[in-house]
Amino acid sequence: MVFAPLIAAAATNDLAGRRSLLGSRPLVALGQWSYAFYLVHFLVLFPIAKHAFGRRSLYDFPPPSWAHLPYALAGLAVSVLLSWGLYRLYEYPIEKRLRAMLRREPKTTPPAPGAEPSM
Repeated sequence: MVFAPLIAAAATNDLAGRRSLLGSRPLVALGQWSYAFYLVHFLVLFPIAKHAFGRRSLYDFPPPSWAHLPYALAGLAVSVLLSWGLYRLYEYPIEKRLRAMLRREPKTTPPAPGAEPSM
């Protein structure tokens, strides 16, 4: 219920051309890396949790506590770093190539002299 007005206010600011915290460089970068973060975060967090707590299953972890905070922060740092690398080395170059392909206009050859135009 609270998020709809918040999204509308942010969109209104963007359309008006006003700068906001959401348009800041760090948050834009995190937004660009977010898909890569989605792909890698579990691959990072599960081994950290498995090592820290000696558990073997997804369902065998203890309830959250403040003692887990250092592990969570380490997992966050590693996940963000891997997300940045995945975005920079893989996602961004492919996106650049695809955009360049879409911008190119198809080559058209002029009709040969004396040829009738096709309909």
